Amino acid sequence: MRYFLFYFLIFIPFLLLSQARPETTVVNPQLKVPSTHFNFRIGLGIPNGDFAADDDGIAKSGVMLEADLTKLLGNDFYLNFSIKRQSNDINRQIINDDFKTQFQQQGISGLTITTTSIPWRVTSFMMGFGTISSINGNDIVLMTRFSLGYADVNSPEIRTTIRDQFNNGDQIIFQNDNSGSFAFQLGLGLKINVSKETDILLSTDYFNTQAKFSNVGVLVNGTKVISQNFEQNISILAISLGIAFKLD
Repeated sequence: MRYFLFYFLIFIPFLLLSQARPETTVVNPQLKVPSTHFNFRIGLGIPNGDFAADDDGIAKSGVMLEADLTKLLGNDFYLNFSIKRQSNDINRQIINDDFKTQFQQQGISGLTITTTSIPWRVTSFMMGFGTISSINGNDIVLMTRFSLGYADVNSPEIRTTIRDQFNNGDQIIFQNDNSGSFAFQLGLGLKINVSKETDILLSTDYFNTQAKFSNVGVLVNGTKVISQNFEQNISILAISLGIAFKLD
């Protein structure tokens, strides 16, 4: 239901804007840019700050996918409506090394420790505005954007198996959880004209949200031994390549 409401809140204003006064849409005559674009981007999402720290989020770089619509307003501004999917695996070696260190401090060695996990996953629904300006005539356009919205965050599930030399083992599971939170995004990019129908996009975006998780369980051999609450600041710098389709 919350996804439906968010889609409704984002895309209904866009549809109304597109249909309200089509004959009065003002397009910068110097740039000669079509007033509506559908854009698709794929790129690398690089974690920053606490999200990447070895003692915190331990996130690694991952894949980013984004689809968005842009609608020009006047000569130099535009509205932007976007859906983004970000996936960042965790550094499992750090977990293995931490367990080994703890056991070694207790005088225990000869253990085999392996960890599997599902990644951090962030799906965001954003709307905002941006600016456009020409760099090289009509062929290259500099674009900025600022967006606010909602982020649906799934924390990783982490499974660590510890076995001794006789293959006796224990499994520790850090369960995953889901959180919804406010998010913002800042972006800078280039739009390069390649044909009457399409442009190439080169973009850099900074994304941030603060996710809160509740009653996340830790299981040992299937038995929950503790539940905990925690927060995770998620800060990602995305570098992407995309294509823009000119709709009018």
